[in-house]
Amino acid sequence: MESTSDRKQLSKIMNEFIASVEKSLPSYDCWKGANEAEVESNSEALEYLITKKKYRKLFGNEAKDIQLDTQLQEAYVKFSFIRPEHIEIDPRYSEESSLSVAIDRMYFTLRTQKDQ
Repeated sequence: MESTSDRKQLSKIMNEFIASVEKSLPSYDCWKGANEAEVESNSEALEYLITKKKYRKLFGNEAKDIQLDTQLQEAYVKFSFIRPEHIEIDPRYSEESSLSVAIDRMYFTLRTQKDQ
């Protein structure tokens, strides 16, 4: 099991790596002319992939954490019928595509955590 200091060090290394990749992306031919949003988006995707692979090392795998993750997943499934209009969110402010992307990512994250 990784100690808290080991996890912090790994997190620092990961963040430094992602920052260096983000800084170097525009120097590659396929990224020349990419705007800041495109570089940021791809850096976030890289961070997501690394975090997915190293989740337990970064965040630990203590029994209490696993239990809390399971409870969160169960609550999410239990309340998945709730839509923005049910909690008085004006439909103008709940863009369906953004909402579905967020939901898909949450499902994926929960499944990934469960599989680890």
